[in-house]
Amino acid sequence: MSKRAIFCALAAVLAAGVLRAEPPDPPISKDTVRQAITIFRQNPASAQADLARGLIVRFADASPDVSIAVSPRVLPWLNDSKVPKETGNILLTAFVAGDTRAQLDRGKAKDDPLAGTEQVIATYRQLQKGQPSLKVPEVERFIELRKQGKLAEHLQAR
Repeated sequence: MSKRAIFCALAAVLAAGVLRAEPPDPPISKDTVRQAITIFRQNPASAQADLARGLIVRFADASPDVSIAVSPRVLPWLNDSKVPKETGNILLTAFVAGDTRAQLDRGKAKDDPLAGTEQVIATYRQLQKGQPSLKVPEVERFIELRKQGKLAEHLQAR
């Protein structure tokens, strides 16, 4: 095995957290993530929401209570270099928060890209209040598809 292959394997193991020096983070409860989602939804650009974003994403990644599938069809702005990174990250968290909340409300771990996208649209509108010049064409397209009654169909066609 070459040094490069060993390095890549070690990097993968470390990235997966298998060889952590510190103890693993304690699990996040459903109640805690619900509170984090509420904080995030109130003001997604706030310092409190920034902390909540980390909890939301960690919960969604680690919890067997949610299942979220991501793709360029549901997160198209992530491929757009014109979208500010922070805006893209907030919208990504909005998707995860909406999808997570819907699954927790239903009590069933089944991906709900429509709920995630509806939260993206709501969060985008909130961001525009503070930044009236903010335009993310991919989210604008979601808004147009929703007006036409075609958003769910678009998202299911992954």
